Amino acid sequence: MLPLDTSVGGTGSRLDLGNQEGCGSEVVASSDPPPPTLVGAQQFFRFCAMDRAERDGLVRRGIEVVYPDVVSQLDALHQLNPTRKQNILLELTRLSANPSLTLNDFLSSEENTPPARALLLFSYRVASITFLKGILLEFWRKEGFFGNTLISEILADVSLSMSRLLAKMNGDHNLVVDKYRWLLPTQDNYSWYVPSEDAVREAAPLLNKLSDLAVAGEPLLEWLEDIDSLLSTYEELTRPFSTVSGDAPQSYARWFWRHLLEQCHGTLVRKLGPKFSPKVIFNPIAGAGSLLVEPLLLWQDGIGLPPQSERETLLRNGISKGIFGCETDLFRRAFTEAKILCTATPLLLRSSEKGLRRAETPLACNIIPYEPLALAATENQTLSSSFSPFPLEGHLSQTACLVRDLCKGDYVVAHFPDHYSPVMSDSLKNLFPDWLELAKQGVPPLLWFYPFGLSKLREGGLLAFAGNDYWPASPEAAPVRKMILEQARVLQIIDCGTLSPPYPRYLFIMEKCSNPEKRATHKIQMIRAKAPLSMTEEAILAHLQSISEAAKMVKVPGETYSREDVETFFSAPSQGELGEEPWSRIDDSGCQYIIQMINRQRQTLGALFDLRRYEEHKNDPKTLSLWNRPSTPKEGILQLPLRARKWSCRYSRSGEENLSDVEWILFKKPHVKESLFYYYALFNSRILRFWIHQASTADGTNRIFGAKQISALPIRTIQWDEVRENPVQAEKIARIKNAIAQNDFDFLRASLSLEICCGREELVHDAIGLMVEEIFELSEKLARYRPFYADTGADQNLNEEIEPEGFSTVPIIASALMQVIPPERCTPLLKHREIYRDIPPSVDLQRFCLHQYRREAGLKCEGEHIALLSQQNQIIKLYGPSLLLDVIENALASFINHFFDEVISAIYLPHSVSDLEMVRDEIRQHCHNLSIKKRQLWWVIDRLFYRFYGFQPDQAPLSETDRSPTPADVNAIALMEGH
Repeated sequence: MLPLDTSVGGTGSRLDLGNQEGCGSEVVASSDPPPPTLVGAQQFFRFCAMDRAERDGLVRRGIEVVYPDVVSQLDALHQLNPTRKQNILLELTRLSANPSLTLNDFLSSEENTPPARALLLFSYRVASITFLKGILLEFWRKEGFFGNTLISEILADVSLSMSRLLAKMNGDHNLVVDKYRWLLPTQDNYSWYVPSEDAVREAAPLLNKLSDLAVAGEPLLEWLEDIDSLLSTYEELTRPFSTVSGDAPQSYARWFWRHLLEQCHGTLVRKLGPKFSPKVIFNPIAGAGSLLVEPLLLWQDGIGLPPQSERETLLRNGISKGIFGCETDLFRRAFTEAKILCTATPLLLRSSEKGLRRAETPLACNIIPYEPLALAATENQTLSSSFSPFPLEGHLSQTACLVRDLCKGDYVVAHFPDHYSPVMSDSLKNLFPDWLELAKQGVPPLLWFYPFGLSKLREGGLLAFAGNDYWPASPEAAPVRKMILEQARVLQIIDCGTLSPPYPRYLFIMEKCSNPEKRATHKIQMIRAKAPLSMTEEAILAHLQSISEAAKMVKVPGETYSREDVETFFSAPSQGELGEEPWSRIDDSGCQYIIQMINRQRQTLGALFDLRRYEEHKNDPKTLSLWNRPSTPKEGILQLPLRARKWSCRYSRSGEENLSDVEWILFKKPHVKESLFYYYALFNSRILRFWIHQASTADGTNRIFGAKQISALPIRTIQWDEVRENPVQAEKIARIKNAIAQNDFDFLRASLSLEICCGREELVHDAIGLMVEEIFELSEKLARYRPFYADTGADQNLNEEIEPEGFSTVPIIASALMQVIPPERCTPLLKHREIYRDIPPSVDLQRFCLHQYRREAGLKCEGEHIALLSQQNQIIKLYGPSLLLDVIENALASFINHFFDEVISAIYLPHSVSDLEMVRDEIRQHCHNLSIKKRQLWWVIDRLFYRFYGFQPDQAPLSETDRSPTPADVNAIALMEGH
């Protein structure tokens, strides 16, 4: 049995959530008036920060109340009938990815085992669905379905009998009475749980406060945010145990639909004679229903509709005949249906003067799990054994047939999660022949939905998928690219920049097109933006709106539009020029010229090096002998990343010490003459970083550098001379060494560029090796000063990451400075003239024993100081310069329970704060100078490799035979350096 103290982020019988911001038990609804409505994409999604914090806190408290009650009733699963136990076991099996366990194995598993974690996730699902039902019931109560009944009484009826609940609802509101099975089925995986009286009593006030927040703002949208907040809270609590990723926020869904309709000149309404009909929308991964709820709101706005009387019919037909969706997870399907039901109820209520009455046309929600869709497949289709029998009755059977046979959709939309369950992908691949074939070819599961979505569209229909996988450049997506080129025109590829989860980075919009000529001549509109500095909801929405505005500025191929945060242009090649290989030429307008210039090199990395994985070769005796043997400065191993934000090569002199299981290891082949220092410089040059960025695969915020891409790196080798003039060569090498020592970078660039023009490349090779050695030495010097700098971010690294100007902003640890100041230049705190001791007359210094201390900024005219607290609660304050207070504060940690006279006698400070500041500034300036020199050396190396690959980076020719740089060269180099 899962123990009652199982929790995420804490221990005890309840979830340890009370100490989090906005999660306290005393949550009061904001009484401030709602702010004025914003314009553009934000007008429907404005939030008061305090209201959002209150909403999240109330939802957290709700799960905190329900979850322990669910865990205490898990024994009730033994009492269910065999069919219901089998369905629950199937869900637990998917959560644990172990199909061989029984229900008893889950209930009796020990803590922190996979079965126990699966049961924990299941319990959180039950608690979330229960609280979701409570939110809807409170919503219906506010709409008047239950009269003046208290929410606690309604919840109590839910725990006893569904029929008694429905009997209490007003007779006119037949929408909810007839269609309650949308969300509240009598026999699902979560309906076995019966809330206790204590849980009902604690949950009712939380639901009341949520409804107060909804009424204070825009009620319908606030209710939708309650549901979104509940799902996001579940995901946050279960993130250590689950890889489920969130659905698109409601605000993103609103921008998504507006951008889609504006850019493609589409509408959601079709006029057939005098009548209005909704267009058909299909979502193959419904998620939490955000992309399906937005059309309901747009239909309610009555865009293009003349009379109010037409809207009720349009809304009913939109729900029953216009919206279709599939979901792989029953848990998320409940959230989708809840949001649709929540959205439809008040809209239809307002559209009828007599309230919700029984409609002539049945109202039904067409969201179906993939299990019944599998059973509705053709008889000769092999189905996965992991799907248990699922009843295909009534509306469920009809929906399965409609979705299976759907081929006239107007829009297919989806927001893909970042992760996909391997168990579910193994089950889904047998649903359709195309999916099975794609699975055999190694196509990732989320890409299966592209050909599936295109098969559901009518001619001219639009497919719009959002996600973080950039399939145009993914090697595994070759079959998908082929299907897209044969069936659709890709209208837009939007890169929004790296946004905070769950906002997706990419949006792909394409049109179903059967005309091969129209497809072949079409060019793709590319939109690329930099992520906003702030990741607040308002900033992201403004950022998305700016993307839509920029997209309107370019209408025909050949036009470009660029500004600081976003650029848009049409791809240079047309779709007819593209094929199954990665579409590297469509990324930006300058890539084609650069890639062509780089790819002229005939040598590839695979012909010069052996590429190995550390995990695969760590037991190889030959490899180990190479790692363990003594190395000279000219020997070592090159290490390349497998997954990183940017391409970066490392050099290891001693071999194994820096290796890890996420790195490629390069070993030179015997015929290779160039030194590893040369290749280290080449791999880290801007020109190859740019090339590998175009060839690598995006994975969220990181990029994957696969073996195929790395092996195909175009390598510029050195042209060696048969005869070398030793005296002249030695003199030139001596000049280069002197230029490196004297920081004469202009001489280095000019002289070595001239050597390339004259064909003496061996000297350039040796010079690059000398510069790399100097860079290594500079990095080692910088590493010695690492203890002086405070950690201000996980990605900061003094050796590589911090720019020269960054040394003035990274704080220096004052206590580390004391280690380099001679003792004779220090004074004890007792005699220091710049530290003022504020000792009240009532303090007995002979008995003052330090108990604790704290740094205080001071109020009004009082300056910054350190307050010392004795065991008798007496206070002494120390005033002085901030830098000296830093030293004192660090030293006080060693003097707890010491007397005051011992403390001030044992702590030593520099004679003056100016001494400490002088040492600090000297260290900063020294690190700045070292970093500047590293940057300048890399600048020279980059210029040399530009020339090696045929680019002319100089502003003037170096000789009569040397050509001047062309505008194309200047633009290409600017693009590579700004990458």
